[in-house]
Amino acid sequence: VVLYGVRPSPNTQVGAAAAAGFAAMVGSLALWRRNPDSHWLAPLALFAIAAAMASIPIAALDWPRRGPLVAALVVTGSEAAAAGFTLRRAEPLYLSPVLLCAAWLVYASEAIKGTPEPFTIPVGIALLVLVELARDDRRRHGKRPVTPELLVLEFAGMGFLVGAALVEIVATHLAYGLLAVALGGAVMAWGGVTRVRRRFAFGAVVAFVAIALMLAAPIAHNVPHFRGPALWLTVAAVGAVLITIAGLLEQGREKTKRAVRRLGELMEGWE
Repeated sequence: VVLYGVRPSPNTQVGAAAAAGFAAMVGSLALWRRNPDSHWLAPLALFAIAAAMASIPIAALDWPRRGPLVAALVVTGSEAAAAGFTLRRAEPLYLSPVLLCAAWLVYASEAIKGTPEPFTIPVGIALLVLVELARDDRRRHGKRPVTPELLVLEFAGMGFLVGAALVEIVATHLAYGLLAVALGGAVMAWGGVTRVRRRFAFGAVVAFVAIALMLAAPIAHNVPHFRGPALWLTVAAVGAVLITIAGLLEQGREKTKRAVRRLGELMEGWE
């Protein structure tokens, strides 16, 4: 009501609403540390979220200026996370990664041009955080942590995380293969920490596909430039390399079987 009567600039309105929400959040966190069962926690947390969310439409009216909207989304996402902890509820926590991801996307839409990874990777991370929050909430309520909907979200998140890098190996530069291998390794590590087989397997497949594309992409790009005998020599060389690789794999088949068996033993009891 005060803001409506005074009619300050949009930046002042955004700052006032965000500051009010931030003050309420700080107060709720301080009260939560002293008395986690206080009845004032819910009003403070809800006021913090409401005040911060009120700043989002005000900041959006100032488009195409992105700074106020980014600030409003970051503050609201942080306050949603704090409210989730203080109220011991999952619903505000679900809002946090969505709002923080939206803040980054709004910022990146102006500051970063050219490559899709700065957009797809944060979306993937936000989806995976939502999946972990939902799984943890289901465990606390004695339910199975896996549902078809969560599986779809999980694979979508992992796809967003690594998909753009795999495409860029062929479309842009081989160096993106290193990024894809690193992301695949990160997914494997996440699967190991959370003891989930499908995540470990997904990361391993991504790393393998990235390495294969790094080897095959130069051949695919250069073969059309060859004509006559050079073309057949190239095809023969590629065939010889593939036969050599197949022979090496055949020789190491027993070792591979033992390694797979050992890996299966290590993953015993995993989801």
